[in-house]
Amino acid sequence: MHGKNILGQMLSILLLLSFLTVGFTVLAGHSQTPLFSLPKAPLGFTYKGSLNPDNKVMFAIYIPLKNFDELYSYALAVSQPGNPLYHKFLTKSQVQQFYPKTQFDKIMSQLNSDGFKVIYTAADSVIVGEGTVSQIEKDLGVSFAVYSNGTTSYYVTYGQPTVNAFVYSSNISDIFFSHPSTLITKHDIQKLSQEVNQTAPKEAYWPTALQKVYNATYLYSLGDMGQGKTIGILDFCGDPYIFQQLAYFDKVTGLPSTNFTVYPIGPYNPSRGIETGWAGEISLDVEASHSIAPKANITLFIANLNLPLSAVIACIDSLDNVNTVSQSFSISESSFSTFNGPLFYSCVVLTDEYYALGSAEGITFLASSGDAGGQGYSNGPLGTVGYPADSPFVTAVGGTTTYISFPEQEYYQTAWSNYGFIPNHVNCGGSTGGVSEIEPKPWYQWNLKTPLSYPSGKLLPDISANANVYPGIDIICPGNITCIIGGTSEASPLTAGMVVLIDSYLNTSLGMLNPLLYDLANVDYGKAITPITFGYNIPWIASYGYNLVTGWGTINVGEFALDAKQVTSTAPPSLDISVVLQNDTGKTPLEFYPGQTMYIEASISYNKLPVTSGTFNAIIESTQGNISEISLKYSSITGMWGGNVTLPSDAQGILYIYVTGSSDGISGLGWAETFSGYFITFISPQTFVPTYAQLGNDYIEASITNVYGMPSLSPTISVMLYSYSITTNTILPIKELTLQFNQTLGIYVGVLPNTTSVGNDMLEGINAFGFVSFANGIYLQNLFILPPVIAEPGSVAPGQQVIIEGSIQSPLNLAMISPFTAEDLLFGTNITAYLVNSQGKVISKALIPLNPAGIFLGYLNIPTSAPQGLYTVLLKASYDSLSLNTYV
Repeated sequence: MHGKNILGQMLSILLLLSFLTVGFTVLAGHSQTPLFSLPKAPLGFTYKGSLNPDNKVMFAIYIPLKNFDELYSYALAVSQPGNPLYHKFLTKSQVQQFYPKTQFDKIMSQLNSDGFKVIYTAADSVIVGEGTVSQIEKDLGVSFAVYSNGTTSYYVTYGQPTVNAFVYSSNISDIFFSHPSTLITKHDIQKLSQEVNQTAPKEAYWPTALQKVYNATYLYSLGDMGQGKTIGILDFCGDPYIFQQLAYFDKVTGLPSTNFTVYPIGPYNPSRGIETGWAGEISLDVEASHSIAPKANITLFIANLNLPLSAVIACIDSLDNVNTVSQSFSISESSFSTFNGPLFYSCVVLTDEYYALGSAEGITFLASSGDAGGQGYSNGPLGTVGYPADSPFVTAVGGTTTYISFPEQEYYQTAWSNYGFIPNHVNCGGSTGGVSEIEPKPWYQWNLKTPLSYPSGKLLPDISANANVYPGIDIICPGNITCIIGGTSEASPLTAGMVVLIDSYLNTSLGMLNPLLYDLANVDYGKAITPITFGYNIPWIASYGYNLVTGWGTINVGEFALDAKQVTSTAPPSLDISVVLQNDTGKTPLEFYPGQTMYIEASISYNKLPVTSGTFNAIIESTQGNISEISLKYSSITGMWGGNVTLPSDAQGILYIYVTGSSDGISGLGWAETFSGYFITFISPQTFVPTYAQLGNDYIEASITNVYGMPSLSPTISVMLYSYSITTNTILPIKELTLQFNQTLGIYVGVLPNTTSVGNDMLEGINAFGFVSFANGIYLQNLFILPPVIAEPGSVAPGQQVIIEGSIQSPLNLAMISPFTAEDLLFGTNITAYLVNSQGKVISKALIPLNPAGIFLGYLNIPTSAPQGLYTVLLKASYDSLSLNTYV
């Protein structure tokens, strides 16, 4: 049974990046011999050979930062109120201590002598260049592989480079990141209303109307409009008309002109922004942020689509010329199931390092949480939240709805709520929130309760701002056309404007925002932060206090600024703790392994004086929670607190290592991040590709690599099968499964049991890191479930009807057994809709018939006696196959 709440769900746009290859010939602290093989093709793709040797392609080389584990502690220290280093950000000269200058110069010399074109460098650790395929293969030692599914092709690199660094080259991000992922336009609204043949209201106001909503006007009255500070906006492709649009926007709204700069990162062709839709995203980002901080400078960073995010953030760090960076895009965690170890490391772990570096410099990173509600980018809630919003260094910005009456400009805020169940890739399903399956819960969220049965991951969003398109906001788009736009793509730049207003008032940068945000939420909630108490995003509900729809709520700029100014005098004093992680070699590796000894050392001081007494512990946390804890002892020889621990078997994936304790009544916290174990790439099953385990031919296929790209030598791997219960919103373990390595296929293979629950399920690694959410049974996520009038939040009055319309999809493995049966299922399936109240009682049901056009279309009556409240719509589909003698 597939159950969908009446105010629904939408699905993700997969944003896949590429494989990385690495040039580390020795795996520190591990005895495995390096082995590199052809990357496994995703489901539906086949290997097609190599690229034309004369083709010119871009590549990126990564050299590990020096002392990068200490970088995390410094980023925490300068961002945590009460810490002696609070807001003592790294200067341009101080940041040099983390740059691997010697190795960087050596590789640059080699590239120049080999005749490569260097496009740009960043942080003396990232080199982006260009060369022919044959030149890259000959001089850098990697090989290219091309994959195709018949309509789409992409290339990646693999193998062991001749340079002692990561080497990246691929066009995957150009294919899958080809348009904005968190933007909703008037065209999207019109397309949806036409597709389901329903009425959809179209109302909007200029974003300047939101100045009063967020109390930015208080700082305006003090003469603070963001002057002297700079908003950074990160987008892709470009907008060839953005200068003219901004000038016209200022003319229409009466805003003052500002210092606006475009900074390309990599090759730049702004015309691509028109064809891909990024020009509309850029219009929104620039104009929304300018509306809140009218006199702040704006730097628009335009990244080339073939660049990995880590290389882009490294460039922004190196420039260090903005106070905040707004990022209106998201890579859903469900897409990580197709990544391999090097790709995951480069996309998430390595990017976290550069977010930490930027945070230590005083940059505030913001990111849209998404537009798919609580389970629209995955099969179920897990996998819906995305990166970079789930990074601990990034403030995830969710969405609200702001109703404003004119001319009084009185306003009311609710959560941006769904209007119904929305099929795959219809990008307007409400504020995305939930629990990360990738990033552990950071220290500033320790006081928040994780939902029962969910992983101990970061909770999203952190804060929210306006995002709904019912009503939307007016923006000047290319051609000086007024467009109605929304989505959390709006919320992030609005918040960026608020941040620089506060920066300007404080005459400093806020840096990593979340520690201060969560502190103020605990001491001045309701003033510095406005609670949002109504709304939902399925399955989560907004409420007073923190919630997984709007986070803490929306920022009251005036009150937040006043509180932030006083925080240094009101926050309790804190120790300064810096954490270093080492293996048996005495060095800091790129990754650890379960069963390996981790040596933890901490430098602890107060007012620059060493702390030699007290009680201090090291805590190791993953998305499984606290997996190990040890006591540390002080060494008078090294002047450090230290201890060692054998990493447990569940030390898989991203680990946060905290050192916490107190001395003479003063406490402190230090932090480092690392990766441990192997990463699982799931070839099948896959998210959004339905299967049916009850047929007995549903294979689990996976490959396993470490962050260097070397495969595991283990003959077996264990995974846990979970089932998601829609009615209780819990994720329950069902059965542990063993995958055997198949020498012929070169992958791990197992079979889904025929007892797998029908609905949304998940496989998660036990002795390796990775997960995949998938649907088991007839796929119903192509159906619309909508109220009579499309609006957000959607509502249906007693006596009205819920409309259910659309098509279904046959399980993939059914088509492999019997193509005729799979085709007949599309027309011979019986679908029943149930209306369930908050007590779990069915109060109405209806058959959803197939109409002459081959579309399922039916109506679920709302009883006239139904009281107001939230209801759930459950859909049950069944097909009686005579040829297979089974029900599907």
